Amino acid sequence: MQSIMKDCNVQEERMKTSNMVWMLVQITDISSLLSEAHVWECTGSDKIKNYWLEAFPADQRHITKITLMC
Repeated sequence: MQSIMKDCNVQEERMKTSNMVWMLVQITDISSLLSEAHVWECTGSDKIKNYWLEAFPADQRHITKITLMC
């Protein structure tokens, strides 16, 4: 019963949101966003400081792949 209610809630939330245009995210997009971000703030729930994300370009490749999978 709860899973049915949960599915209904998901459908209701989808109806409330507008359709977004899918865009291809590239490594340069991630790099430019990180360069503009405050260095010692955490943008995500993982609490990783932006400094570390910007300092390791190899991580930016992985972030781009993960973003495209969602």
